[in-house]
Amino acid sequence: MFKSLAPGLVSALDTNTVSHWDRQKASLSGLPPEIRFIIVDKVDELDRESGAKGDKAMFAVALLDVEFSTLAQKYIWRKLDLSNSLIEDIGFFLVDVLPRHACHVTEITISQIFPGDDSAVSKDPEHLLHQRLASLVTYPVEAGAAIQGVNHQHVARLRRIMLAEILHLLPNLKSLNFDLVESDVHVLDGTKSPPHLQQREVNDALIMTGSRLLSLRVGYTLERIGATWLGNFLSWFPNISELDLAVFVSPGGTERLYHSLGELSNLRSLSIQYGNFVDEGFADLDWHAPISHLQLAGCCNLSPSSLSTLLRKVSPSLEALHLDDYYFHLTPDNKQAAFKDFQPLALPKLKTLTVDADHDVLEALLGLFSRSSVERLYIFTWAKDFHAFISDHDTTLKIVTFIGNLAQMTRQTYEVEVKSLRDLCLSKGIELEAEDPDDDVYEDGRSASTA
Repeated sequence: MFKSLAPGLVSALDTNTVSHWDRQKASLSGLPPEIRFIIVDKVDELDRESGAKGDKAMFAVALLDVEFSTLAQKYIWRKLDLSNSLIEDIGFFLVDVLPRHACHVTEITISQIFPGDDSAVSKDPEHLLHQRLASLVTYPVEAGAAIQGVNHQHVARLRRIMLAEILHLLPNLKSLNFDLVESDVHVLDGTKSPPHLQQREVNDALIMTGSRLLSLRVGYTLERIGATWLGNFLSWFPNISELDLAVFVSPGGTERLYHSLGELSNLRSLSIQYGNFVDEGFADLDWHAPISHLQLAGCCNLSPSSLSTLLRKVSPSLEALHLDDYYFHLTPDNKQAAFKDFQPLALPKLKTLTVDADHDVLEALLGLFSRSSVERLYIFTWAKDFHAFISDHDTTLKIVTFIGNLAQMTRQTYEVEVKSLRDLCLSKGIELEAEDPDDDVYEDGRSASTA
């Protein structure tokens, strides 16, 4: 049956004619180092594009052979998430994993409390975990004290001690995602805690490592925190280029916070979610940083006039603006002041724009960007409110993404909005992406590739 096949194929099928050396050269194991590097980099690129959690393809590459496993380690351990890890898992990582892979970690996500910790430690009556850690941690005294009774405070304290040691031992750490808890505020705020409890454990580690971090995300959801404390906290990270804050602050004391924000001279990306401190004082800051990416979500204490002031200060470098959930409450008394000195802005580099706002202020807000050369526009509210803006920018707009808000419209209305927008974009030669508002890929309104 092989006689009808091409001679080359017959030769390939006849394995008896292929030497062991030839077969080895054709395998992945026989590839030269530079080709292996290219393969691993490409796999990493594919993992990023697919959004695969945990670098699934890279895990497969690591199983090919020893050489591929060695190359894959820096990708597998690059991002470390300990926010939902039990205290026993953190102990395992600290004792058994960190000595081999600490140099690969460039980003870490931590939380200083986890509900399952109490039960995990109570299942260790002989405190074997504590004993293993005692010779490793920076604070052996605290580790020893923690075993003198299993309660919530002891467990939370031990978790912080372990996380502090991890931070100390990551030489290439560049990005930190940090979830604050109530005890952190009490430890750091001198007005709420005794002096001997100030700046301990994780806080000491952050002070020591903060100057080399380039990216910081801070989340806090339990209660308001002191603005002065937050300002002091941010001062530990003078060189960050990316900052993401999701915090509420207590009234008063914002001067220290504003000062610390203004001192971040390397800041390129600033994202603030529901920050009640984003107000007139925030807008009046003397921004020294060339901010290219600005996202304000739910910052409704910022009047349109103050927003205009803020944007004017960052206008020379601003490339992307995402104004989400902006629902400033207009009244007959504040309407005139809200739009004081409201003039179109010169935003020479602005290419990406999101404006999700009340209908009452939307038209005026869009007027701020009438002189910009926007190439990509994201729409969440009524599409017809954007028709005039799209028509006026048809020479620069390339892509319009519409993700309707079903809290504001029915599914039927959403379909009507899509049709009207599709007709307009088609007539202007603009690409339209109409995404389902329930699509999980667009959790914050933007895809993973553009967020």
